[in-house]
Amino acid sequence: MAHNTHVNKYAKALFNTSLENNSLIDVKQSLISVVKIGKTVPEFNHVLLTKSTSTSNKKNILSNILNEHINPLVTELLIILIDNDQIQLFTDIMNKYNQLMNLSSKELDVLITSKAALSLDELNSVKEDLSLKLNKQINIKNNIDDSIIGGIKLRIGNTIIDNSLSKKLMKLKNNLKNNHANME
Repeated sequence: MAHNTHVNKYAKALFNTSLENNSLIDVKQSLISVVKIGKTVPEFNHVLLTKSTSTSNKKNILSNILNEHINPLVTELLIILIDNDQIQLFTDIMNKYNQLMNLSSKELDVLITSKAALSLDELNSVKEDLSLKLNKQINIKNNIDDSIIGGIKLRIGNTIIDNSLSKKLMKLKNNLKNNHANME
C-alpha cells in the first residue's frame, strides 16, 4: 500500500507542477526518454539501482547525461527518488502520470482490434458513441488481429473491453462446465 501511496504522491506532484509550467507534453516525452535510455543502455539502470554507487555519484551522472536532453522537472524527480532510495518507483510514476494526463485531457486514444479493417462508417459510429459516453474527443485507431474470430476489442487507456466472439465462446464454455459440475 505504501508503494502506491508514494507513486501517487510523486505522480500528482509532477503532474501539477508540469501543468503550472505548461509543460505536460514535454515532461511526458522526457519520462519516455528516460525509460528508452534505460532499455537501450542497461548500464544506466544498473548505476541508478545499485547500492555500490554513491548517491552523489548517481546525481552527477544524471546531471551530466540528462540535463540538456530532458525536462528539468524529470531530472528533479529522479534526484528526489535517488535521495529517498525510491528510484525503482520511476516506471510506476510515469504510468500514473500518463493516467493523470489522460484523465485531464479533452482527448482520448482508443484502439479497436478486429479480425478485418473496419469501414469508415463503423469507426465513426464507435467514435461518436464513445465521444458521447465519455464526453471527450476520441482519437481512434484500428488494429487487425487474425486470431479474433469476430467482434471487436476496445482498449481505452489501461481498460480493455473484450467483445470478441472468442471471448464470448470462452464464457459460454465456462458456463457449460460450471452448469455440468453443478448438475452432478
